[in-house]
Amino acid sequence: MTELSEQEQAMLRMADTGNIMAAFNIGKVFQTRGENEQAEKYLRIAANGDHLGGIFKLGELLHTLGRDEEAKSFLKIAADRGHKKAAEILSSL
Repeated sequence: MTELSEQEQAMLRMADTGNIMAAFNIGKVFQTRGENEQAEKYLRIAANGDHLGGIFKLGELLHTLGRDEEAKSFLKIAADRGHKKAAEILSSL
């Protein structure tokens, strides 16, 4: 895992205590850095907390990792809630 800034460390601590928004934000940080295992962990927390962005980003990450069958379920939930990019990705699967 790459070194985290103070702000990222604070987000990580909050995410580890169950803060859904912090889990979403730190998950995106890890996804951007290509740290997919950590990204999946935190985006899954956000998705399980019913965070629409977390649901979409988890689906997007799973698709990127070639796990399309698993990705479809998250992308469908996001698309059904009006997430346009989720609908676009889903239509290509």
